Parts: sequence; C-alpha cells; structure tokens
Amino acid sequence: MSSRTGLLGMARQGRLDIIAGLLGLIAAIALLPLQFLLDQVYIRTLPIVLGCASLLYLHAARDERHGEVATLSIGTARILPPLVILGSAALVVIAAASEGRTLLFYDIAAAVGTALLAQILFVDNDYFSPGLMLFQIIVFGLVVRFAALYTTPGFIGIDVWTHMVDWTGKIYEARSLQPISDEKYYASPLYHLLVVGSSLLLDVSIRTALFIVVGVAMPISVLLIYATATFFVEPRWAVFATAAYAISASVIEWGIHLIPTSLG
Repeated sequence: MSSRTGLLGMARQGRLDIIAGLLGLIAAIALLPLQFLLDQVYIRTLPIVLGCASLLYLHAARDERHGEVATLSIGTARILPPLVILGSAALVVIAAASEGRTLLFYDIAAAVGTALLAQILFVDNDYFSPGLMLFQIIVFGLVVRFAALYTTPGFIGIDVWTHMVDWTGKIYEARSLQPISDEKYYASPLYHLLVVGSSLLLDVSIRTALFIVVGVAMPISVLLIYATATFFVEPRWAVFATAAYAISASVIEWGIHLIPTSLG
C-alpha cells in the first residue's frame, strides 16, 4: 500500500487528525501564490509553517503502519538529561561572566534545545519520562529568560517602564490604586498588585518582585500546555508541544518583556 493510499484510507475511516493534516496541507499549497501578491509577514510564513507541520504529522501517521522510528541508544538516552542541565548551568555562568547574552551563549542554548528535542523525538518509549522532560524544559526556560532579565539594566522593552516606574512604583509609594485611577488598568490591576504585594511581602524591590512573580510564572506556565495536550495526544507529543511552545520566539519575548500581556 502506498503512503498516499494509506493516508487516504485512514481519512476515509474517519481519522480526524489525518483529515486535518490533509486539509492543512491543501490550505498551505493554496496560500502559497499569495506570496507573489502580498508583502505581509504572515502571508510569507504561514503557508510554509502550516505545510511543514502538516507534512511532518502525516509522515509520522504513515509510519505508524510502516515500522518504528529509529531511537537513541540507552547510553545516549541516559546521558542527554545531565547534559541539558549542565548546559543550562553553563548558560548561567556565561551570562554572568559576560554580563549579557553573547554568541557563545546562543550557540550553547541551541545545542541544549537540540538535546531536548532529540530526547522527545528519539528516546525509546521504555525510557521516555514525561516528568523528566518537563523538568528539563522548565529549567532551560528559566535560564534563558533570567539570563536576559538579570543582565539587562532596568527592564527589557518599552511598555514595562510605564507599568513599573510610573504606575507600579506610584502604587507602591501610595499604598493605593489612586495613582492609576485614570487608567484602564484601574479596573484590572492584577499585574500591578501582584508586583506591589510581592515586593511588600518579600521585602524586595519592585523590579525583583516582578522577576520573582511574573518572571518565574512564564516558564512554569508551559505546564498548562502539557496538561491540555494530554487530553488529545500521547504524552510524548504533549511534551513536544510543551517544548515547542516554551522555546518559541514569541513566548520567550513575553517572558522577558514582562507586562500585563505576559499574563495572558
């Protein structure tokens, strides 16, 4: 049976995931010509991303009936988790020593991310531990974000200066929401109250409180992705979704540009 016939056969059997994958591939192909008509970032990237994702899933689904995917050796599977932790520790040392994120920092971060994905995709089922993988993802996420936060004077971004210096700082001094009574955040001051409350409770600066409360919450919040994904896919793919989300550019951006938008 050819892969094409196999995929169509599974689609005829009512496999919603296969149907979605085929529709995604068709949509990606249909959207490709728009790149010649419109100069917009989503028009240029969405068809490629959607097409690659659909092909990858359909290939994996086809392989369900054509044998198992190659897996890492037992020795490699055992050595990769310590290497990820050691690599994350090395990132801390490099960021602290260079007072920033250098090219070496990004090279090692890329290697650590590759080691993470290799474990998720190629470790044998008998040795695959979702808990261990989630631990590595969170550690790596914390290191990448806090290396940026603590090596940057002040704050990263633009809006955060208004939220922290103008509004949160004044709320802290006044012990009241009155300083933002004319702002829209007066009706939903969760971000500002979290920072001020943590600063008072822990006896730290509002900058440190921001990093402790909102900064730590961002990498840990990826557990919600895993918890949700397990309702729809196997644990391995739920972990993959968690890792892909945790290391994506947009998620990292909102993990270091800490404003109310970061809270979702």
